[in-house]
Amino acid sequence: MVCKSEPTETKVEHYFNNNKTPVLLDETSPQIGVSQTSVQIENGLFICSFRRENSNTNEKYFDLSANKAFVLVAFGKLNDQLSIFQI
Repeated sequence: MVCKSEPTETKVEHYFNNNKTPVLLDETSPQIGVSQTSVQIENGLFICSFRRENSNTNEKYFDLSANKAFVLVAFGKLNDQLSIFQI
């Protein structure tokens, strides 16, 4: 997931890692498999929360019930290349 905060809107979009650069899972439906999203900035902290389905019919969708998952954290301006860190 990528949590975004822009001057006119906030959103959570579903990306996947193609071993290069994260890209949208489904360009026609950027929020596929995502619900209960919240993006806030409070006291200088960027706070993002969401709920994600375990599985989906999209062939690129990572099934969390059958596969090991890792949390990745990235930061950067939306128009720059993101820097990614694995926790």
